[in-house]
Amino acid sequence: MKNKKFKAVVIGIGNIGMMYDFDSLRPHPSSHVMGYCENNVFELTGVVESDSSKETLLRKFSKDTLFFKTLEEAFTKEAFVSADVISICTPPDTHFEILKFLADRDIGSIYFCEKPLVNSTEEARELKNLMTGKRQVIIPNITRRWNTGLRKIIDMIRSEQFGKLLKIHVRYTRGIFNTGSHMFDLIHMWTGDRIRRVKVLSETPTSAVPERSFSFYFELGNNVSGFAEAMDDRNYYLFEYDLFFSDGKIEVRDCGDTVIYYKTDHHHLYSAFRELKPIDQISGLLSDSGMRNAIANIERSLQKTDEPYCAMEDAICPLYIAEALEKSYITHEMEELTYE
Repeated sequence: MKNKKFKAVVIGIGNIGMMYDFDSLRPHPSSHVMGYCENNVFELTGVVESDSSKETLLRKFSKDTLFFKTLEEAFTKEAFVSADVISICTPPDTHFEILKFLADRDIGSIYFCEKPLVNSTEEARELKNLMTGKRQVIIPNITRRWNTGLRKIIDMIRSEQFGKLLKIHVRYTRGIFNTGSHMFDLIHMWTGDRIRRVKVLSETPTSAVPERSFSFYFELGNNVSGFAEAMDDRNYYLFEYDLFFSDGKIEVRDCGDTVIYYKTDHHHLYSAFRELKPIDQISGLLSDSGMRNAIANIERSLQKTDEPYCAMEDAICPLYIAEALEKSYITHEMEELTYE
């Protein structure tokens, strides 16, 4: 371990913290623990986990990582306080207090925090005030931010390879906070713009209670409009996009694992019209481990050779949209978004 440059700690080694990498169907690494262990620049010096039975499983990845049951216990140890990056993989309602604990004690340089970053826009404002003037940087783990194939769509939109972006259609399951964080952030990442207005059309049941799933209309600030249709995840899981351009279309299918590209051409039936014809299909995008790419981006950020692909504001903006949707459901009106 002498050649390691940076030290990492993981707080919470449940699913995304560690357990996902015991699922053979997932791309590896899919967890923070394995992400650091397989990267030769990081040393995983410690984990914090209240469930002591997980220590045995941790040893399958690392024999030397220290195991702490509480933050207070960990704070007394050099392996924790000297960490460069700290992953926060605990339930969302604990994130703010953990971030405050770390920032108040000036521990770490990067906080790599799972979504949702905090529970509400009120907590988001408190978090921004807390981090003002701090040297630490929060990098939220909105996983699709680090997917190479999905990031290519940014350049395609900006270069107008398919013409002007006109409309966006989304089909999703599992809530406006859960899946919503990915749904809203991908729109922001691809277009460089934020959703400005929303109007709820109907509600769809979801197993992700207490979250709610809405079908809704939305508008961006660049004359692009869209529609998101909520589906019941008790029937099947779904996360799909259709991006309509003046001269083509991009379809994102299989939860982001497949992208299909279309260009306009002469219609095969009607001489006065054009039609969309598929020109390329790329599958297996999610085999490109987002966690591996995220850890590599964090490494470059620590070395000051790159900027984080995901910033605190990227995780906060979806909260404003979700809360505006909740308000629209009650008022039955179009709600304007004000990002503070």
